Amino acid sequence: MTRVCFGFDDAVVCVESADPEVIDLVRRLFPVYEMHRESGPPPDFGIRRTSDGRFELTGEEMPDHLVSLPDALSALDYAIARRLLRERADVVQLHAAGAEVDGQALLIVGPSGAGKSNLALAMHRRDHRLLGDDLILIDTEGRAHAFARLVKVETERAEAFGFDPEGTLGRDEGNPEVWVDPRLGPGWSASPVPVGMLVFAHRRPGGGIQVEGCRESRALADLMSQVVGTGLQGALALDVLLAVTSRADRVRLVFDDAEEAAAQLEERLRGNGAAP
Repeated sequence: MTRVCFGFDDAVVCVESADPEVIDLVRRLFPVYEMHRESGPPPDFGIRRTSDGRFELTGEEMPDHLVSLPDALSALDYAIARRLLRERADVVQLHAAGAEVDGQALLIVGPSGAGKSNLALAMHRRDHRLLGDDLILIDTEGRAHAFARLVKVETERAEAFGFDPEGTLGRDEGNPEVWVDPRLGPGWSASPVPVGMLVFAHRRPGGGIQVEGCRESRALADLMSQVVGTGLQGALALDVLLAVTSRADRVRLVFDDAEEAAAQLEERLRGNGAAP
């Protein structure tokens, strides 16, 4: 059996398989957090390729049926991330994307499908380090910390942002999404940064770009709705996010072209707009 382990602070998660090629694919999901541990306690998750080319996953919260490779990687990506973050009870964990711009965090908030990953990759293409495309950590001082994992994005968007789909993880003719490695560009934000802008995004094809200020109370409510189940909860999370919303520029963004929207947000964060 071959295993790969990932470590984040005090948390360690291991995946095991009899197929070294499969483990190599899993290894690429969290390259920044990979650690070498050939043996130890039983693995948290297992993955097995069946004779018909599908995959069986074992472990807590794993599918109970055979899945395709993209679905297997998606399930492991989600489960490993939650296990790694389960020990971080000292930070607010937000369902958000973002990048570091001139020492400030630009956080992008919105439900699945709102275009968070597209905007984050557009900022990355403009030479800004990523904070994350799905999960970002906010400490009790209101600073954003990166959670480094591969970015899952539509194949066509990956090409538009300069990534070769043929070399990306999860490439499959039947799967419209792939994972891209931000280390191929500016990489990840290396240290905590204060939040300079909160962007509440909504991608609307053909809708152009609309940017307007957002009231503090509405911004706070929307942020609280995106707090995930691990990390600080309740009043403690509220205090942290209240401090963030009171200091940051808050904007509502409707966009179609992510790169054009990223350029406008960058200009605003650099001083052409004031917090409402």
